[in-house]
Formats: sequence, structure tokens, C-alpha cells
Amino acid sequence: MTLANDAVIKRFANGDTAARAGNLFVENDIVYSYGSHFPLVVRLSNKGSCRFVVNADKHSVTTSHHQTIALNNLPHGKTVAIAASAFPFDIMSFLSSGEAVVIDFTEDRFNTGATADKKPPPTNEGWDVSYREDDKFWEAHKPGGALIKNLHTNKYYLCGVDEGSYFCCQLDEPADTIDEAFLNLKPNCVRHSDKDVLRQGEWFFIPVDVQTRNLPHPSLRISLEEANRKVNPDDEYSAGDNYHQPREVRLNGNIYCRGRVVHRNNFTQKATGGHLSLLLGETWHEVHRNTAVQSWSSAGQFD
Repeated sequence: MTLANDAVIKRFANGDTAARAGNLFVENDIVYSYGSHFPLVVRLSNKGSCRFVVNADKHSVTTSHHQTIALNNLPHGKTVAIAASAFPFDIMSFLSSGEAVVIDFTEDRFNTGATADKKPPPTNEGWDVSYREDDKFWEAHKPGGALIKNLHTNKYYLCGVDEGSYFCCQLDEPADTIDEAFLNLKPNCVRHSDKDVLRQGEWFFIPVDVQTRNLPHPSLRISLEEANRKVNPDDEYSAGDNYHQPREVRLNGNIYCRGRVVHRNNFTQKATGGHLSLLLGETWHEVHRNTAVQSWSSAGQFD
């Protein structure tokens, strides 16, 4: 008997270890899309509240369709989507074998509508939107987040969506909840600041009451990553292919910047779109990186 795609996912959710519908098939505790190269869903063997992890990597239009079917037919409240390629190890295999566990997660959100009746939610707020039936209808999915522990290394990883892009970062200390993990990413000076702290990616910006003449001259046209290497030469954090470029930087043991901050690609020098430009105006801001050991984007590259 030929099964429909949604029937395969429903059977998998109910415990089946073998089923197939064309290019969507189940082998043991994994659903594959178009071959073993793309594990679509892992069923977790632990007894935690998270039972299913969906691979949300962008691979093809047809795989995106499979992802939508999986998210629509797996039990809500027990399913989380992550970008597998953002991890520095094979997270889907580790989860399947029990070598990694989901410590905590937040639920994914879903919305649907007819294009003629209402617009889908904005993608820059983290929503992934797909269309069907000649764009007459849309389906929107806003991924949650997950706190995952690698049992081999005892390292903790936080993954989620920031400004519409998947990310994963390695925490510098253990955490029991996602809220605790996000709090731990903030440096102490950010946690305790009474100012309106701004953020772009891994960088925090604290407005300070300092005059330009009291900062070392001249102003530098360098990225925050280069400034950080000058101020913190022992920091091994790598920015990979992208960097954060302020209009103006000055250093005096700390990093100060002002003006527009743009997230750019090292090779093209163009804005990536991964982070919205940040407008600091003429006020100097003291800059601090988050506490992550390292972070990666959904393309498997450094963020």
C-alpha cells in the first residue's frame, strides 16, 4: 500500500520504525528526506518532554515541503526544530544514539492563512514562510529553541533563531534551562547595567557618557572582531566569514564605537542581511561580546 507523506510522519510519531512514501522514509528512529544524507526527524529515546527533533536546514524546495509536513503532523509541545548544520558535530546522529540530549526547549509556533485575506508574519521576526497552491495559501513556522548537552564532551549548546537566522553557540558554563542559558550569555556588565543596552548578534552596546576628546585618537575604521583581538589578544573566538563594522571605533583598554554598525561578509564586503544594521548615533557605546565560547550559523559557518 502506498502511503501519503503525512501518514508516514503520523506512523513515525506513533512509534513505527519502517514506513515509506516516495522519497520520505523511516528507518528505526529517523525519518529521511530524499536519502540518508538528510535526516529529517529524530525520535528521542530519553523520557524528557521533547520527543522529536526536526532538522530545519534549508536544502531544497521538496525537502522544505517535507519539513512542513513533519512539523504539522508531529505532536506540538513535544517537537522542536533546529538547524543541524549549525552544530560543530553531527547533532542528528548524536541525538539518535543518545550521545546528546535535549536539556530544555521552547515550542515552535505555527500559523496559516489565505494570501487574499491576510499577510503572513514577517520573516525578519523569525518566521519561516512557505506557499502552496500557486501562492493562494501560506504556512508559517517560527522555530523554538533548544538547550543541548553533548554527553561525550559535557559541553552545552544553545540553538535558536536570531533575526530570522538559525544559530548555535557553545556555552561557557552549564545551564538547566533556556532562560538561564540566554542570561549566562550576557556579560556581568550588561546584566547589571541600568542603561538601554543594544545588541547586534553576539555584541552588546552600552551607551556611555564620555566625550570624544577623552578617548584615544585617532578613530579607527576596524571591525569589532579586530578591535576585540587588540583589546583581548587571548580571546580565541573567531568570527569566520562575517564581521561587524561600526562607523567609528576607539580603544582605551575597552572598545568604544558610535554611528552605524553593519554586519558584513569578509569576501564580498557587502551587508549580509543576517543582522539588521544598528544605529548608535553620535553617542559613544562601550562594546562587549557575549560569553559564548564559539557560535555558528545555519550554513555551518561561524556567525
